[in-house]
Amino acid sequence: MTDFIDYIWHQKDFIYDPEMGKTFSTYHLLMLGGTILLFWVVWLIGAKFKNKRIFMMMLAIILLILEVLRVVNFMEAFNKDVIASLSFHMCSIAIYFAVITGIFNKKWMYDVIFVQAIIGAPLALLLPIGILPWFNPYSFLPIQSFISHMILCFMPVFAWRYRLWDVKLKNFKIAVTSVLVSTWIAYVMSLYNEQFQTGGSTNFFWTRAKDPMFDLIWNLDYPYYLIVLLSLFLGTGFIFYLIFKFLPQKKQT
Repeated sequence: MTDFIDYIWHQKDFIYDPEMGKTFSTYHLLMLGGTILLFWVVWLIGAKFKNKRIFMMMLAIILLILEVLRVVNFMEAFNKDVIASLSFHMCSIAIYFAVITGIFNKKWMYDVIFVQAIIGAPLALLLPIGILPWFNPYSFLPIQSFISHMILCFMPVFAWRYRLWDVKLKNFKIAVTSVLVSTWIAYVMSLYNEQFQTGGSTNFFWTRAKDPMFDLIWNLDYPYYLIVLLSLFLGTGFIFYLIFKFLPQKKQT
């Protein structure tokens, strides 16, 4: 049991292997398949749930618990303090927003998380180089990350399907503001971690330095690559806004 806990929780004997993050590798497909299955199971449970708002609140609480456990795990496994263990990547900030959204369940709050949840979360799962290679396979942290991203993506889709939230094109400005504010938060926390040597990330959402992979696609200097990235992010988000706007919904029961 001790060896199991050391492997799952403490990342004992972990060795970084970039091959573990390859898209559609056996490991990735198993994680992705389990996540899709869980999405479907949660959807079936939610569909049977009489009070959909209570169901969303329960998901928000689960999301909060998962994030608290992730922070505690980082503190214990990597000997970091609370600030260094907090994550302020785009999806991470959206998870914080999603917890608030699920608890208070105001319709406009789903606009706050829409782009990050519908574009960012699936991308993080489909391109797992930022998750899978960094921890022991099937340990707590990659499993937690996949589940949290799944719930983040699930919430606005389910809310839209059961009319807890209506897509209004004029409210896309809320989504744009959310993405820009999230980018600013990511930058500030990256700078904070660097200045105070917290041991946390100093480049949340590539706000302070460019990941080398960007040069494989387009060699742009800072901050132009970030402007292009945000433009693509928001442009794709608007396309999905249009899709959600014109697809049929169920009436709330």
